[in-house]
Amino acid sequence: GPAEISRFDLNYAGFFFINPSMPLAEAMVRAQEIGSEVLPTGYSLDLTGQAQEFEDTAGYMVFALVVSLVLLYMVLASQFDSFLQPLIIMVAQPLAAIGGVAALWLLGYTINMFSMIGMLLLVGLVAKNSILLVDLTNQRRAEGVPLKEALMEACPVRLRP
Repeated sequence: GPAEISRFDLNYAGFFFINPSMPLAEAMVRAQEIGSEVLPTGYSLDLTGQAQEFEDTAGYMVFALVVSLVLLYMVLASQFDSFLQPLIIMVAQPLAAIGGVAALWLLGYTINMFSMIGMLLLVGLVAKNSILLVDLTNQRRAEGVPLKEALMEACPVRLRP
């Protein structure tokens, strides 16, 4: 038997270390599934190391996203002197994120740290394009162009790269 009794958080513990050949998120899910099938009642499986860091980082990313959306709304509301136009701009962000997740799923990729950073960049690009679209529409409206015509002019201009 072992020469010492291992403990983790004042509980008896057994440790094993793995270096999975699959994405970390998938390995975490598989480990939890196997643990729930194999371990008897009263025993639990705690993931530490990179798995714990992955969960912590994902939580921080969600927090950063929420804070950035609130700050974005405040800046846009002051820039456009409107409470409605920032909402119009911000409607595109969740739609872009949904499209990004759908593209990852369709192509068979997983959500990992790199894809989360890519999602953050995607949301930023969509915000920039939305701001430019609303700004161009406002410029046309200031010139006396009706709303529908201003939108019909602004959309093709912003569609071009």
